[in-house]
Amino acid sequence: MLQEFWEQKFNCSLSAAAAARRCTGDHCSGAAGRESLAANYTQEPKLALVVRGVYALAHALHGMRRAECGRAGRGLCAAMLPFNVSQYRRHLARVRFRAPDGGLVAFDDSGDPPPELSDYDVMSFERSGGAWRYERVGRWRRGVLQLRGGAGAARGARAACWRRARRRAARASGRAWARGRALLLDLRAVRAARACLASGVEWGDEGRGTRAVAAAAGAAGLAAVATCAVTFWRHRATPVVKSASRELCALLLCAAAVCHGAALAAVLRPGPGPCAVVRLAAPALGGVYAAVLARTVRVARLVSACERRPAARPRLLSSRAQLWTWLALTAPGACVAVWSAITWPATPQLLHPGRSRSVLVCGGEQAPAQLSPLAPALALLAACVGMAVRTRRLPHNFNETRFVGAAAYATCVTWLAFVPLYAVSAARTATLCACVSVSAGACVALSLGPRVWVCACRPARNTRAHFLTASIRCHVGKYRAALEAAGARDVACQAEGGARCQAAACCARVLRTEGEEGGGDTADVVIVLLQHQHWLPAGSAPAVADLLAM
Repeated sequence: MLQEFWEQKFNCSLSAAAAARRCTGDHCSGAAGRESLAANYTQEPKLALVVRGVYALAHALHGMRRAECGRAGRGLCAAMLPFNVSQYRRHLARVRFRAPDGGLVAFDDSGDPPPELSDYDVMSFERSGGAWRYERVGRWRRGVLQLRGGAGAARGARAACWRRARRRAARASGRAWARGRALLLDLRAVRAARACLASGVEWGDEGRGTRAVAAAAGAAGLAAVATCAVTFWRHRATPVVKSASRELCALLLCAAAVCHGAALAAVLRPGPGPCAVVRLAAPALGGVYAAVLARTVRVARLVSACERRPAARPRLLSSRAQLWTWLALTAPGACVAVWSAITWPATPQLLHPGRSRSVLVCGGEQAPAQLSPLAPALALLAACVGMAVRTRRLPHNFNETRFVGAAAYATCVTWLAFVPLYAVSAARTATLCACVSVSAGACVALSLGPRVWVCACRPARNTRAHFLTASIRCHVGKYRAALEAAGARDVACQAEGGARCQAAACCARVLRTEGEEGGGDTADVVIVLLQHQHWLPAGSAPAVADLLAM
C-alpha cells in the first residue's frame, strides 16, 4: 500500500527487484530518497483531532510504561503483561500535552476536555471555485461561540425561516446563538422556501393502545372505589363495616382513587396539573399497600392476643394508632417522591426530535425519576405477601389474609409483567400508570369486595353472629340487628337465656359434646345464641368483635 501511495504521489515507479527508482513526477529531486511529502501539501482541518487522539494514546502508553517498568530497556516489560485496559484508561485520563498544532490536550474525569481547554472549529461544507470543501466559519473556545463576521453574521443567511428570526439572532451574542437555534426548531419552511409555518405541537401519538388501557383501568377503578365508598357509608353502623377498620379502609380508598386519577391524567395533554398528578401514582400505591398491611397486622394481633392472654387488651390498636402506623409506612415513599420531584421537575417540556416536529411531554420521564418512587411501594407489597403467609392459619371467620394474599399475588404478577412492557413501550408514563391502577384496583376488589358483597347482596350475614367461631368465644355486645336480618332464634336457647338485664343483647356459648360412640375420637361443636341481657364483669376477656369494631 505504501508503494502504491508513493508511486501515485510522485508519479514514479519502484522496482523492488532492480532496487532502482524511475521518477518522472514534478516533486522528484532527481536523487533517490530525496522526495518531499511537504511539497504542495494542505493539512485537512478535520485530521487535527485524529492527530491529537494518536498523540494522547501514545502519551498514555508512555506514562503507563514509566509507572510500571521504570527506566527498564525498550518495549513492554513483564509488569505490563497481560495488558490492563482499566489501568491504561486511568493513565489516558491523566495525560496533558501540547499537540503539534499548538493546542493543549487534557481530559477531565468524564473523558471530555475541560472547559478552559475546549477549542473546536465550526466547519461549513461549501462549494468554492468549482469544488466542495470545508470552510471554517467560527470557533468554539472556552464555552463561547465566535462566528466569522461577528454577531451580525446571520444577516446574510438565505434560509427562509432564519430570515424571520434574524433580527433576534443579529442582536444576540455568541453565547446566545444556541438559543437562537431553538427558534428554528419551531418553524418549518414551505416547499418554495419563501415563507415559514409554525410546527404543530404533537402529544400522545405514540403508544395509543397503552393509553387506552390506562384510561380504561382508571375509569373502572374510580367506579369501583365509588361503589365501595357508597356501600360502606350506607352500612357504616353494621358489624361487617365496623370490623373492617373503617379508618384504614377510608385511607385505602383515597389512595386507590389517586392511583386511578393518575392513570386518567396520563392520557391527557401534558400540562402542569396532569404532570403533577402522574407523579403521585407511586406514593399513592404505597398508601394502598400500607393500608392493606396495617389491616392484616391489626387482625392478626387481635386474634393472637385473645388466644394467648384473654384478659389483656392489645396495645396500639386504636384508630389513632392505626393512622400513625399508616403514616409511618407511607413516609419513605413520600420522601422519595419529593426527592424525585425536586431532582426531575414535572413541568411540561417541548422536545424537537426533528426540524419540523415539536413534541410536548411531561418532565421527568427518565427511568430513574419514575422507578425510584416505586421501590418503597414494592417493599410494602413484599411485606403484604409475607404477612399473608404468616397469618394463613387464623380462624376462618377472621381470616382476611386469603383475600390479602390473592391481592398480593395478583399485583406481583402485574409488576413482573410490567418490567418488559416498560422496557419496550413507547409511552412509559402511561404504562406505569396503567400498572399502578390495575394493582390498586386488585387490592380494593379483593380486600373490600367480599364485605361489599355481604352488605349489598347478603344482608342476613351482616350480623355479629357471623364472627363466632368454634375456637374463639366472643362477646358481641349491644347491637340492634339489621332489618333485613333474620329475627328467628332457637326456642330452647331463648328459654335458657331468660335472665334479668338492662339492655337487649346476644351472647355466644360454645358447647362441646362427645360423639355418640363416646370414644372421644369425634366431637360435635354447637354454637348457641342466647337472647338476654348481659354485662361484662371487670377483668373478663375482651370481645374480638368489639375490638374490631373500635
